[in-house]
Amino acid sequence: MTNKLEQPGLISDFNWPLERYHKAIASGVLGPEDNLELLNGKLVKKASINPPHAAGVTRVTKFFTERYFGKFELRAENPVTFLDDSEPEPDFALCDLSEDEYFHQHPIPSEVRLIVEVADNSLQRDRSHKAAIYAFAGVQEYWIVNLRQRQVEVYTDPDVTEGIYGQVIRYKVGEQLRSPFVGEVKVKDLIPG
Repeated sequence: MTNKLEQPGLISDFNWPLERYHKAIASGVLGPEDNLELLNGKLVKKASINPPHAAGVTRVTKFFTERYFGKFELRAENPVTFLDDSEPEPDFALCDLSEDEYFHQHPIPSEVRLIVEVADNSLQRDRSHKAAIYAFAGVQEYWIVNLRQRQVEVYTDPDVTEGIYGQVIRYKVGEQLRSPFVGEVKVKDLIPG
């Protein structure tokens, strides 16, 4: 997929296939201190984690832990391997259980049930680049916990050829969102502050 949108935090115009990215990590060329993720073949600097974002990730993690611990793998800020040129690190992913807890490889699209991004400074990227990656990969449900507008955006019905979601519904604090996977959820249970 070629994405012509300008990517905030773009480190290099050089295209990185997934295999080369993994080799750079394994050899120590890239490390956790670089704070990068691979999006559409580009190394992109991840947004810094400020207190509202950290609180949002904690709130989402607690919510899903209470409901799904032991039933699914709960992954906070860990990579998921999508396509051959993208390995985003979503704020939260709900994946199928793995006997080895994904020790040998990161989850792949068919193992992902739900992706959640907590957005303040990353809102533009989460709505554009990451939404496209998740839709192309066929992730059936994607949420953005939008801290700026105090709402949760639920993306469903991915079009894997166009890289877009067919349905996007925004739910404000005070409303209940309806999720195909989770059911009804009070938005205030996901928004800190």
